[in-house]
Amino acid sequence: MFNLEKKSFKKKLVRTSDCFAAKIFKMPLFDLGKGGDAKLEGILTPIYDNSVINQYVQSQFTESAQVYLGKYENLEHFTRLLSTALRQVNLPAQNEMTILDIGSGGGNTIFPLLTLFPNSRLIASDLSVEMLVSLKKGLDKLISNQGGEEKCLLMQLNAEELNFQENSFDLITGGAVLHHMISPEKTIQKCAGILKPGGFAIFFEPFEEGHIILRNIYNTILNDSRINTLIKEVKSLFQDLILDFDVRMVRDKSLPRFHCLDDKWLFNKNFFLELAERYEFSDCTIYPIHETEIQFSNQTKTNLLLGRGKDRSSLPDWAWNIIGQYDRCFTKDTKEELLIEGCVILKK
Repeated sequence: MFNLEKKSFKKKLVRTSDCFAAKIFKMPLFDLGKGGDAKLEGILTPIYDNSVINQYVQSQFTESAQVYLGKYENLEHFTRLLSTALRQVNLPAQNEMTILDIGSGGGNTIFPLLTLFPNSRLIASDLSVEMLVSLKKGLDKLISNQGGEEKCLLMQLNAEELNFQENSFDLITGGAVLHHMISPEKTIQKCAGILKPGGFAIFFEPFEEGHIILRNIYNTILNDSRINTLIKEVKSLFQDLILDFDVRMVRDKSLPRFHCLDDKWLFNKNFFLELAERYEFSDCTIYPIHETEIQFSNQTKTNLLLGRGKDRSSLPDWAWNIIGQYDRCFTKDTKEELLIEGCVILKK
């Protein structure tokens, strides 16, 4: 983790006032690069103590950031997701749009946004400085290759404390970020205030409805009489996933164990519908971001790859047949309701 605690480092920081982020943020912003580390130049911050960062950010986003980014980088996927969401709300690229991206990481949503909205102002934010440094390298390379001025500001930001002035943004985006938070409702509440009337907040998140079915599938496989043909890596993966699903479906995240977990939430539709009503959004749209025809088979392939580095052949045919039965037993309309991952669009 970058050591931002030293008094000598903080004394060198210079307040930034000439960029659009500084003009709409309610607290003074400082350039971390003015503390003497060139790698941090251009990263703005209201200055967080490491104790605050440690409360919200797990090690995979700090000292293990490069490993995480290598595992989850997928620009093509998020370009498709954002393009589909924009068509849902009929929001074409516009001049002078102001966009805030939350939990930007290495840029899965940032680089697609720069392409989709080439004439807009964009703030990329993350609480992890390591993530922002990685994103900065990618942006510097993009600017070097394409020429022109930088159109994306980098900002260290706690997503539960979006202290911008009201009516500041046309669009707020977050790619798989809310489920990492302790209190995502705080972010939703802030979005309601800092969005302009008619503006949108778009999030891509995991959902409880489909994961309950996956849990039942994996439990059925683990209790099958043919379990001895299941390799131990896959067996342990299914056991870990069942435990993970059970923990994340607990609604009260104030329990101490959640502060140590990276993935804290599996949402359900009512969670967002209730918040949309509470904070007076005019509309809340939720839809699956995956193909629903064989969604449980496809998600299991993803789980095998990301969880244990295994391909389809690591699971025996009898287990795939069980998964296939679940894929076939629901109607098309029901499958649309059984979200594994979904897009949430909130309109101000």
